[in-house]
Amino acid sequence: MFSALRDEIFRYLATIGNGQRVATKLDFEGPRIAIYTDRPEVFAERNRIARELVNLIKKRVIVRPDPSIRAPREEVERAVAEAFSGHQYSLRIDEELGEVVLTIKTRDVVVPIDESVISELERRLNWVVVVNREPPMTSTTVEKVRKYIYGAGS
Repeated sequence: MFSALRDEIFRYLATIGNGQRVATKLDFEGPRIAIYTDRPEVFAERNRIARELVNLIKKRVIVRPDPSIRAPREEVERAVAEAFSGHQYSLRIDEELGEVVLTIKTRDVVVPIDESVISELERRLNWVVVVNREPPMTSTTVEKVRKYIYGAGS
């Protein structure tokens, strides 16, 4: 089953990469198939690629950046600080999945987050940027779930 699925995915990716290797790794992540790429242009088009693959193979798909193309942690922290200088936030960097998880702290005023800022960060840093809002009321349940997902050090 997985080999046929794998062949189908690689056949599709070969059309994108003009016959060149596009994926460095295929992985099952729960119900999703994760495709890791070391090509920034493929990572930049990940939403379109995932949508087309979902239609082709009828499985959930996510395209993640290969560690070799990701910006260093210090550069990520600096870029996020510049982009979100008007916001209070907490930052978690998940090296395993290649995700930068921002939790925006909003108490009284809801300041809109511009999608173009997030897209620009993703394009520049080659990390997946996930933005969450802090709940209006403190919740021990939410905190416990976040600690479970992201680890005790967060």
